[in-house]
Amino acid sequence: PYVDGICAFKDNNNIFYRAKVLEVRRISVAAPIECRVWLVDAGYHQTGVLNQLLRLPQGLAEVPHQAVEVYLCSVKPMDGDS
Repeated sequence: PYVDGICAFKDNNNIFYRAKVLEVRRISVAAPIECRVWLVDAGYHQTGVLNQLLRLPQGLAEVPHQAVEVYLCSVKPMDGDS
């Protein structure tokens, strides 16, 4: 797996997701290699270890992502308080 690559991510409940790799790092020599991913169909970030990342068949990697990241701006309370 490499940063910005698409792969499968197996979570702690043994559920598989398509994921975009955001970061791969090792904190110390004795520690496992950590990874941070964006679950492209679920729409949230997840942190795990390298062995949770798996190769994804090319056909599945090419399917458009189903989650869209959005940001709210200029949001105000409904009662007019600021």
